[in-house]
Amino acid sequence: MDDPMADNSNWGWQGAAKTMKARTTYLWKEQSIPPNVFFNVGPKGQKKLIGGHRDLLSISSEAFYAMFYGPITKSKDLHEPIDEEDIDPKAFRLMLKKFLRYQIP
Repeated sequence: MDDPMADNSNWGWQGAAKTMKARTTYLWKEQSIPPNVFFNVGPKGQKKLIGGHRDLLSISSEAFYAMFYGPITKSKDLHEPIDEEDIDPKAFRLMLKKFLRYQIP
């Protein structure tokens, strides 16, 4: 089966994916772009390291925007994992996936 995002003239999959939603979904699912932010999620002793992408999270959520670029920046060094003890790791992963599928009506 052919890849629906295969080369489209000189634009590659970026030209085939006509919307930002299609592009981010393709990047998330098909391209192994390494995360540029990490979270230690869950209670002590049960923490899971979960990666994400600052820019995608920031355009999806005021809280993430403030966390990375605003007054509530959690870490001076964004290369250090951000601790989130009050969140279940499965719920956090689900939230990240939902951000990529969210569409304003």
